Amino acid sequence: MSRTSKSLKNIKYAIVGQCLALLITFFSRTLFVKILGSEYLGLNSLFTNLLTMLSFAELGIGAAITYSLYKPLSSNNVEQIKSLMNFYKRVYNVIGIAILSISLIISPFISIFLENSKEVDNLYLIYFLFVLNSVFSYFFSYKRSLIIADQNRYIATLYRYTLFFLCNLLQIIFLIYTQNYILYLLIQVFMTIVENVLISRKANKMYPFLKENNIEKLDKNVLKDIIKNTKAMFGHKIGGIIVNSTDNLLISKISGLSVVGIYSNYLLIVGSLNTIYGILFQSIISSVGNLGVSSSDSKKKEIFNSVNMACFFIYGISSVILLNFLNQFITIWIGNKFVFSNSILYVILLNFYINGMRKSVLTFRDALGLFWYDRYKPIFEVSINIICSLYLGYKFGIMGVLYGTTISTVLTCLWIEPYILYKYGFKSSIKSYIKSYVYQILILVFCSLLTICLINLFQPTNIYWDAIRNLAISLIVFLVVFVSVYYKNRDFIYLLNILIGKVRRKIQ
Repeated sequence: MSRTSKSLKNIKYAIVGQCLALLITFFSRTLFVKILGSEYLGLNSLFTNLLTMLSFAELGIGAAITYSLYKPLSSNNVEQIKSLMNFYKRVYNVIGIAILSISLIISPFISIFLENSKEVDNLYLIYFLFVLNSVFSYFFSYKRSLIIADQNRYIATLYRYTLFFLCNLLQIIFLIYTQNYILYLLIQVFMTIVENVLISRKANKMYPFLKENNIEKLDKNVLKDIIKNTKAMFGHKIGGIIVNSTDNLLISKISGLSVVGIYSNYLLIVGSLNTIYGILFQSIISSVGNLGVSSSDSKKKEIFNSVNMACFFIYGISSVILLNFLNQFITIWIGNKFVFSNSILYVILLNFYINGMRKSVLTFRDALGLFWYDRYKPIFEVSINIICSLYLGYKFGIMGVLYGTTISTVLTCLWIEPYILYKYGFKSSIKSYIKSYVYQILILVFCSLLTICLINLFQPTNIYWDAIRNLAISLIVFLVVFVSVYYKNRDFIYLLNILIGKVRRKIQ
């Protein structure tokens, strides 16, 4: 199977799996809220974020080792693969133990984040089950990485989403009959172990040499490269974890678990969209990497402009639709008591759009190997995020915490990442990118205001009909404006020709 065919297969499995996972998650979340309430939903989200933060112990070494597997896999260097996998196994066992130790050390302090919440029964048992689930995920996961590195991500995806679906199904059944949160978490831990064991056995069948004991010592030069890449990725990993995981901790501390629970529903929706869109961008990284070593800087910049336009279309249309549809959807889904005010919705969508528009830049930055140049960026990003989120959070509540994240992103990532890409990747000025970005913001604001005005022309009737009408208006307005503005644009024509070509091949 060619690289293109494998990529398409990986994309197909990932998108289908994520969509099915999203459906079962919505159903499971609905029952969870109705049976256990928003307090436990907030606790679930809080501990998930806390354990995500503790994954800093991984240090980015997983990505570095996975990158080191590409060359021996392409040349079928079995001995080097065995050495890398053995090293990977030992490192991840240490990481799992380290996360367990750190989690136990900080356990007496977790109540700090629950000061404004009702007392939760079996708090430390619940926390310990979350810790176990996180720790078990590190054992055997190195074999999953080998399958993914060998361009067979669809296999790992199949196991992941099949077990995820089964886990949610069992949790739903036991929630209905027992209303027991502890049992709910025990099922999650058990299914994590099952998934790891099954994927490990699959890897052993695909790569029988993994069971061999005659393993050579890892080459010093390979180890040196792993250490160098780990150092480069460490800052980015820490920055990403802290920025993405501290919001829920601060919201819980300032506003309480119930607010975290409500916010988690919004995160579920925008996070699922980000996951699906992320699959599209991840699928082109290898192609962009090949472009980087085989094409001129001007050609790389030309392709980037087209990818960036696609990125704007995806996140622009999604933002406008969510602006006019998201609160109604949540009201229909789990009730209006789980709906935030429009002012909070706006900042959630602002962060969704700003971070979404970074995907095109980060795809090219990572594919061209430029992450070393902005390795200090996370230090400033994290510092600004924590200071602003704390200050604004205590003044304005959850909205202040979210605006703190916005400010840190705008002051660091929004300009540093494209600056690095243009300076070292394209060797050109960033002015054209800034001009394009501002132009896109104006289009987005215009579409948002226009849809709000058109929707306000109608009198509210039935919430289901209102939601469908708002969705249709948002979709049509953005499409009309986008095509009207860009129909003569070279990047738009390039993307349209690719789409038309694919449709023709399907028809033929």
